Amino acid sequence: MSLEAVCGLFSIVTALISIIGVAVRVNRAIVLLEAAVDRLNEKGKEQKAKCARLEQKLATCERRVAFLERERINREY
Repeated sequence: MSLEAVCGLFSIVTALISIIGVAVRVNRAIVLLEAAVDRLNEKGKEQKAKCARLEQKLATCERRVAFLERERINREY
């Protein structure tokens, strides 16, 4: 092989290594972002469930307060 062919081959291999390195880093970033989005979705679902439970408790408390207010009004009359 001539010196020009070796230099050309070396340049092509170096360029491919650089491109593959960038592709690997981009792929890793995408995978990490997907995992973060999945965790965020899970936390969102957990938060919605927690909010639903708290809304139920709040509704129960509102009914109790309304009942106690009616009782107090009835006693006053």
